[in-house]
Amino acid sequence: YERTIMVGNDLAADVAGANAVGMISVWLDWTPRHRRTPTSEAEFPHYTIAEPLALLSLIEDLEQRPGPLRPATI
Repeated sequence: YERTIMVGNDLAADVAGANAVGMISVWLDWTPRHRRTPTSEAEFPHYTIAEPLALLSLIEDLEQRPGPLRPATI
């Protein structure tokens, strides 16, 4: 899972779930529908994007990196 990206807009479900299984968590912070502040360490995303198209440049950047793509700390 260390090179798999999970993109979601729900910190509690999407980000925490991805972090729990070792995926790269990307929080799509663009809707007021869900809570926007993490309430636990598990809910802190590795990366944050403000719009869906920003994912393309993030993926391009990550593909250029050798080895694990997650930051050392969340």
